Amino acid sequence: MHKYSYHCKRCNRCVEEFDHHCKYVNNCIGKKNYMNFFRLVISLIFFLLLEFAQGLWVFISLGDRYKWAGLALFIVAGVIVPFLLYLAIFHCYISFFQYGTTLRYLKGEVNAQNSHTEQRLEGADGNNNGNTNIEP
Repeated sequence: MHKYSYHCKRCNRCVEEFDHHCKYVNNCIGKKNYMNFFRLVISLIFFLLLEFAQGLWVFISLGDRYKWAGLALFIVAGVIVPFLLYLAIFHCYISFFQYGTTLRYLKGEVNAQNSHTEQRLEGADGNNNGNTNIEP
């Protein structure tokens, strides 16, 4: 059993280098799928920034009939993007500076050495092949 393994009560699984249980993807985030989770967050940020720009363009460029749609896109994307940016910045902070995982951050366990972070960001088998399976 790995030093940072944790049993998730929601999934009833043991996860190596458990970070958190994400209710939006309905899965535990750990060593094997952390980078995929982070890519998802970054992709959502870019997508919503495009929606933000598209909503602004529709609001400014098109006639009165479509202004409400542009305003709706602009507002929805404008409200969600700051939260996703905060999430991405938070995960960068805990991964690269002190803690390594959200769980260790919440417990207040600071890394003396952050050597396991490089392995975690590469993937479970040393290459970044996108393996998302979490073994029980």
